[in-house]
Amino acid sequence: MATTDSNSRLGLDGIDPADLRALVEIKYLGGIEEAETEFTPGLTVLSGENTTGRTSFLKSLTSILGGSAPSVNEHSDEGAGSISLEIQNDDDLLVDLEQKHTQKGSVVGDSLYSNEKTVDTFISLLERNPAREAVENIDSESLRDLLMQPLDVAAIEAELSDLKSTRKNKRQELDDKNRQIGGLTEKIEEKTKKENRLEEIQSELSDKQTSLSDVEDELESHSQDQPDTDLDEEISSVESEVDDLQATKRDIVTDIDVLEDSIEAVERDIEEVRSKLATHYNQEIITKDVDSLNRLRRVDVDAEPPVEEQIPWSDVPSAAETVEDIEAKRSDLAAQEEEFNSLIDSINEITGFISDELENNRGSTIRDAEEQYTDTGTDTEKDSETQTTSADELTSQLTASSDTEERECVVCGASITQKQLEQRHEHLDSELKSAVSKKRYKIIQRINSLDEEIETITSDVEQLYTLKTDLEDKQAEIQRYKSELEDKKPRLSDVEDELADKQAELDQLREQKEDVEQELFEQRDTIQRKITELELEQERVEETIAEIEAEIEEAQQLKPEAEKLETEIDDLSDSIKNQREKIVNREDQVVEEFNTQMESLVSALDYENIDRIWLEVKNRSETGLREAEGFKLNVIRNGQNRSIETFSESEREMIGMVVALAGYLAHDLDDEIPFILIDSVEAFDNSRLEALLEYFADKGVFVVAALLPEDEQSLTMDYDQQLATDIITTNN
Repeated sequence: MATTDSNSRLGLDGIDPADLRALVEIKYLGGIEEAETEFTPGLTVLSGENTTGRTSFLKSLTSILGGSAPSVNEHSDEGAGSISLEIQNDDDLLVDLEQKHTQKGSVVGDSLYSNEKTVDTFISLLERNPAREAVENIDSESLRDLLMQPLDVAAIEAELSDLKSTRKNKRQELDDKNRQIGGLTEKIEEKTKKENRLEEIQSELSDKQTSLSDVEDELESHSQDQPDTDLDEEISSVESEVDDLQATKRDIVTDIDVLEDSIEAVERDIEEVRSKLATHYNQEIITKDVDSLNRLRRVDVDAEPPVEEQIPWSDVPSAAETVEDIEAKRSDLAAQEEEFNSLIDSINEITGFISDELENNRGSTIRDAEEQYTDTGTDTEKDSETQTTSADELTSQLTASSDTEERECVVCGASITQKQLEQRHEHLDSELKSAVSKKRYKIIQRINSLDEEIETITSDVEQLYTLKTDLEDKQAEIQRYKSELEDKKPRLSDVEDELADKQAELDQLREQKEDVEQELFEQRDTIQRKITELELEQERVEETIAEIEAEIEEAQQLKPEAEKLETEIDDLSDSIKNQREKIVNREDQVVEEFNTQMESLVSALDYENIDRIWLEVKNRSETGLREAEGFKLNVIRNGQNRSIETFSESEREMIGMVVALAGYLAHDLDDEIPFILIDSVEAFDNSRLEALLEYFADKGVFVVAALLPEDEQSLTMDYDQQLATDIITTNN
């Protein structure tokens, strides 16, 4: 029994296996540093002691055949190992494969077969073989999965699951349709009830819409400008009276504002007049007549036009003290001017005298002049401090001298020449004239300043009449405004009281109108809500009627659909049955194949106390149409049916080896993988080991068994011997 789909890179149809050769080369895998050999068809015994690398060789060969990968030798310089496999038919290269293995466990390259689990279970019959372990661990459920996995059972089971799910959905759909068909009469009755309710809704909806129109018309009449009710007319009349009172109030308030503004303006004018008066004068009463001011004017200044002789200064600050002070200052300055002019005349006489004497007599004349000057200066000093200062300066400058002859100074007694005396005289004359000119200028300036001040006072006095008159007029005007203001305020109070009464009356009328309108609004809202509810209910009823009609129509159309679904369900049930039969047949085929091969192997091994080893399906239904839960491995021992649990561990290992070998034959894997790898056969004695190897020698193209030297030496059959030490280099 071959598998349905090929997973191998090798096809042996039409090829004589006797013409095949297999070349294997290994580097740095497992405990192998390097290995190389060639296999011929038939049995090859790889003989060697433990640690010679024979098991590592088989594990490496398992990897490139498609099984589990071995570890990388730690002594590899590149940190990686490799294995290559070539299968030749005479001169034709049928297979050329190479794999690279890294220490991280990755494998780069192709293998001969693509199903790793199949190779590990049925090709590489080593110590950790899954089939052997399943038997040793008494795992019947796992044994079924292992023995069935080379087939397409998984795909069949997946298809079967889909079919079951589809059938379930179809049955559910059929149940729904049958329920719909069964409720057709009830749907027709329900439709009639809904149609009656729809007519009631439409009638009630029409009545409500009429009521709503009436309420809206009444609300519209309330919102129009022209009143159409007694209440509206009364409100309009009161509103007109309120408007009139408000206009009257505004006029009065405006008049009051104007009067208050006028009063404020007049008060500002009064304050301005008072401020002007306070700026120039004190609070005393001026009683001085204007003549006292006119007397202060300069002769060369034109006088102002004469004013009244007496001015009533009852409310005006006095300027008398200022005028008296100015008159006193001006009199003092006039006296100083006369004395100064007299002094100037005396100095001029002395200066002229000195000059004449200097010309006539350079000696005694100067001394006489000094004496005369001294006498004159003494009289002048009694009248003025200025005269004394000038005489002293003049006396100190005069000396009797000539250009070449020294004389005694009449003032200080020092010796001085005539020329020096003349120079001092010239300098003194210049200084006196300059000082006199400056002093005279200052006196004149001060007199003019006093004249201007008198002019200012005169002008201010003349303005007092105007200010006083304005002040009296403004005071009279403000009294008039205040009187008028007092008249307006009582009228304003009366208007405000009347306006408050009318406003209260208007508010009351408006509240009455708002109450009426609010009641109308509430009526409108109530009607609108009811209309909305009826419209929604109408819409729901119409939708329900449409749904019922659709359901009735659909139910009437469901009968042929239900019949179709029943047919489809029957077809699905048949498909499920067929798929189950496929799995059951596959299970039966596997069991039959295994039992046939096991019977042959047990006979060949010639166990005296083991009569038969066979598989049977575990927990299958009585109809035989349900897949098995597992396989049960049975053994007839000494004529009695014993379960595997009754065997020893070594016996279970032997049985597991038989199961794995039988799986190889049952699935015809020799057509796709021309290798059988055997190791760890210590459970077999020498005679049974030879019988086992002889049995499998013609079952596979290349049968490779790893044996200890003593087991290999016990063989009497024909085989190809290869010593592990000859083909394998290890790190030991």
